[in-house]
Amino acid sequence: MKILKGGCLCGAVEYEIKDDLIYSGYCHCSECRRWTGAPFSSTGGVKASDFKLNKGKSLLASFSKGENSTSYFCTKCSSNLYGEVPEYNMTYVMLGTLSQEPTLAPQWHIYTGSKVEWFKITDNLPQYQEGLIKA
Repeated sequence: MKILKGGCLCGAVEYEIKDDLIYSGYCHCSECRRWTGAPFSSTGGVKASDFKLNKGKSLLASFSKGENSTSYFCTKCSSNLYGEVPEYNMTYVMLGTLSQEPTLAPQWHIYTGSKVEWFKITDNLPQYQEGLIKA
């Protein structure tokens, strides 16, 4: 299986994942907008065992993004890199931090009910007003 490399802007943190994404998509919720500073986040999830941090562990800071999610970023350049979701035994990566394109392209847009008005979705991907997982 192909291995994808990823890392932060300054190069101090590097990781790799198997090119076997469980999902790939865009989230338009207000939390992700603040978290990324962009109109949406682009993430892909892999099994936790398919993620490997290769460099820069001591330079990572974390933030509890939600009750069941911890995100990690580089303390040197502030790049938002990946997060862990132990409840699902999964790690998500910010797709923009990958050096190569994953085989699985984004599949959907979620939380479009709270997206910013000025951003127009122009692709043909499915759009969901809320998330995909219902509590």
